[in-house]
Amino acid sequence: MVFPIILGSLIGITLLGWLVGYSVLLKFVKRIEKRWSQLSRLLHRYERISKKLALEVQDSEQQQNLIASLASINDPSLTRVRRLEWFNQINDQLKEIQKHQPPTFLNVQEERIEHEQLATFISYEVQAYEHELRLYNKGISTAPTKFVARIHQFENTYGNASEDCKQTVTSN
Repeated sequence: MVFPIILGSLIGITLLGWLVGYSVLLKFVKRIEKRWSQLSRLLHRYERISKKLALEVQDSEQQQNLIASLASINDPSLTRVRRLEWFNQINDQLKEIQKHQPPTFLNVQEERIEHEQLATFISYEVQAYEHELRLYNKGISTAPTKFVARIHQFENTYGNASEDCKQTVTSN
């Protein structure tokens, strides 16, 4: 009589632990995806403004390099890490160009200001994305989520926060 009660309790506790672990993992995944979608929208706006600014560059070699770099972002095989590296590369190129070339029209001046503000917003959003990645990585290493993460292969799905974001956050 005691054995079925113990077995039933053990099965119940196991199922409860699995449900809690799975719901926690889904919460982390949703938060990461929400942060990435916000970051992706900002990167898309950054790309549009950068294309406008690239057309105003007077040095044709710099202009061609910048346009080629901007064209590479549309590659669907780019990972999230690569998109953040792309942001760093374009941001550095535009900062270098803007040091040596004064704005020629008022609207270009306004676009430069919007471009700088957008770069600041992106750096804040990258920090928030990094925070969510850290929480996720911490979450998949604690019980019961560690058990559920192994069963459903959640581990290393989003990479390491420091690898993804450290370069981007420090460059802005």
